[in-house]
Amino acid sequence: MKRLLILAALSGFALVACTASREPESAAAAPVANQAGVEFVLTPAAMRACEAPINATVSWRVDASTGTSEVRVVTVDGDGVERLFSDGGGTGSQNTGNWVTPAIVLILRDRASGRELGRTRMQSLPCH
Repeated sequence: MKRLLILAALSGFALVACTASREPESAAAAPVANQAGVEFVLTPAAMRACEAPINATVSWRVDASTGTSEVRVVTVDGDGVERLFSDGGGTGSQNTGNWVTPAIVLILRDRASGRELGRTRMQSLPCH
């Protein structure tokens, strides 16, 4: 009987050790914030956390009612450092190249004032 209990306990530990870990809920529910009159989209919007970096498309449209005609798109690294990705008119899109990873943050800014108009991030999906 004692051997049976030990075997059952070891089997339980083995099953727990083999289960896949889940991504934190915050990673799966990525925030997207845009000012009224602004569309700022990353396509695709999600990727698996275990994937190699991917190519994505960043698209934006800023309505004239916002008072903005020229924009900048910046990436934000883990230390909060912004790097210019693109700049141009109020409507546009650009491919990233194969460097987009889960949880990357992009910010759309008014080119003249630096005011934030929109923010998006690549959502991280669990690996299977």
